[in-house]
Amino acid sequence: MIRFHDLRHTFASLLIEQGENIKYIQSQLGHSTPTVTLNVYAHLMKPSNPEAAFRLEKTIFQKSGD
Repeated sequence: MIRFHDLRHTFASLLIEQGENIKYIQSQLGHSTPTVTLNVYAHLMKPSNPEAAFRLEKTIFQKSGD
């Protein structure tokens, strides 16, 4: 038997896996703050984000429009 809570948890898990913004997830779940969402779902988040590191590196080291 699938409970409503199971569907809700799956929905949140899929949004996190897709890399959605935690503020967006918080609003979709109806939590009062992003902190509440993180307290419940932070264990699902990846411990590292190589894509973010790459984007930061590009931002810092990209050549200006000279």
